[in-house]
Amino acid sequence: MDFSDVRSVKVDNSGNNIWFTDQKQSAIWRYIKSLVGFEMYKIQEKSGIFMKAVNIHIVG
Repeated sequence: MDFSDVRSVKVDNSGNNIWFTDQKQSAIWRYIKSLVGFEMYKIQEKSGIFMKAVNIHIVG
């Protein structure tokens, strides 16, 4: 079984969404409490001209 690698978790100001990062899938996820469901936002796996892996963090 493969697991995610969560580095950051934040609840938005409304308290209705929980955002978290997923290093293994290069994504940011949102859990929507009112829908009792998830949305995934894929991001670029490599960054800039150096093509290094991206570390994903949520700030704020």
